Amino acid sequence: MNKMKRLILSTAAFLLLFALPGCLKPYEAPWDQFCFNTLRNAEIILSAEDRSYIIDVLNNGSWTGGLAERDPDFVFYTQSREVGYHSSSGTFSDVKRGKSMTVTDEQREKINAMLKATAAAGNEKEKTVTLTVAETRPGNPAFEYRDGNPYCFYAFDSEGLPFRVIYGSFDSVIEKDVVTVSYSGEIREINETNPPGEWSAKYEINATGVTRKSRPGSPAQHISVTSGSETVVPHGCLLWSLTDNGDGTFTETVVDKYDVVDLVNGNVPISGTEIPVLHLNGPVGYSVQVNGTVEKVYLLSSDGKKYSKAESSFEALSELGDGTYYVAFEVLLNGSCDPDAPQTSSRYEDVFCLIVGDGKTARADGI
Repeated sequence: MNKMKRLILSTAAFLLLFALPGCLKPYEAPWDQFCFNTLRNAEIILSAEDRSYIIDVLNNGSWTGGLAERDPDFVFYTQSREVGYHSSSGTFSDVKRGKSMTVTDEQREKINAMLKATAAAGNEKEKTVTLTVAETRPGNPAFEYRDGNPYCFYAFDSEGLPFRVIYGSFDSVIEKDVVTVSYSGEIREINETNPPGEWSAKYEINATGVTRKSRPGSPAQHISVTSGSETVVPHGCLLWSLTDNGDGTFTETVVDKYDVVDLVNGNVPISGTEIPVLHLNGPVGYSVQVNGTVEKVYLLSSDGKKYSKAESSFEALSELGDGTYYVAFEVLLNGSCDPDAPQTSSRYEDVFCLIVGDGKTARADGI
């Protein structure tokens, strides 16, 4: 009898040894609802295979302390916990445990493909809105990053109402672009009130896609540059501004956005910047708005390895030898064209690419 008891106990202990790891897994699929889309306010129906894959990721991933900063667009319900999921970054957040986990790119793509497929199967149509991307202002970048990753950009609708567009990529979109923003949930009214000079978005969108419709090319901006029949609007960077507050005080702001030498040498990891190209087809001229003055012109020429910057003039650009150059110049806008608007003086550094001949043999001396 004692031998039999010992055998039963040993067998139970043996079975318990193998049963414990499964019991210790914090995430198990529930019997009913598993996934909910917070943007569409709708349940997502996943296959048993998809459920099993996500549960396996949750149980075997590398969780770290602290919750993700971004709000989830999906929530997964397990038997004992709710886990938020931000699809753009591939980050899970377990509020109860106070932990988060970012999956691999491969896992993120697979999970997002599951979620997108179920949305398509439900015939849920995406909606769109047309917006114009904002221009960076003093202390207020049009594109915002978090932890080094694209997070959102600011834009305006046709009535000038400000939007925050949350989207995980800034590819091929720059300041002042007109874009079509796709979204599946609702446009949220947030009515932020921030200190003067900072973005105060009225609405917020979790975008599912951003497509450029048009790019500004009008000489109506503060400066345009012409050679022959070709005209470009350079990329402009606001460096400094001084605003007359109308009460005897002034507000001065300095913007440190980038160094133009680092920009043309590819040493500045920023999105939202595209440098227009002008081909030399005659003397280089420019048109600046009535309150603007071109104060300095710089030529950036290459020694075959990198570009260096030297002071030059618009007249000298017409004498350059074949090659690919960059031209930067400082423009001072004195006050505002509208006398009823706040009188603000601004300094810009603008840049464009100048191709002479075949664009292949630029020398550091520019000859």
